[in-house]
Amino acid sequence: MVHASLLGSLITVASCCIDICLVSGQDIFGWLHESENAIYNCYQTRDKRWIQVALVQDEPTWLEFCQAMGIEHLIDDPRFNTAEARRDNNTALISVFDEVFLTRDQRGWIERLDRYDFPWAPVKNFTELASDPQLIANDYIMSLDDPAVGEVKVAGVTVELSKTPGKIASKAPELGQHTEEILLEMGYTWDDIAGMKEEGAII
Repeated sequence: MVHASLLGSLITVASCCIDICLVSGQDIFGWLHESENAIYNCYQTRDKRWIQVALVQDEPTWLEFCQAMGIEHLIDDPRFNTAEARRDNNTALISVFDEVFLTRDQRGWIERLDRYDFPWAPVKNFTELASDPQLIANDYIMSLDDPAVGEVKVAGVTVELSKTPGKIASKAPELGQHTEEILLEMGYTWDDIAGMKEEGAII
């Protein structure tokens, strides 16, 4: 049986960046508006964090969103009071939301938006993934013992195979770490390897 998920797929896609951040402790997170749809987009908060909103094009959700954001004056604004108007004035609406989201930190928006039912979510930094309970429970984030730096968190194997499960067995090798081992397995002698080193053919 093969078990995969959308969440796991995204962890795999971003695994290089995730590993860099988890090992270094430094985030390399950045964002631009990925969507041209104002109500299905990411917005930066005052503390330079992000909130994702994913609204459907129906009036009850739009009314609830305006109330949650404290922008009730837009409910009857002719530029935005219908789905068609919002599409026609999408760029202007993005600008409005940009300004509104910058009035609070991410935590402030979380506390406010938690009271509402429309789809939204805080966007996490890569380093925050190390403590995400869902990722840990699925082994999407795993601990690895590195001889040089001790225990580190890394992106795990996100596709589960029932009969041949994958695992993170070791850290990535150092440059040239296994050169001699591989050449010996290929039939080269120690004299051959010494000659290659003298010629600068291998490290």
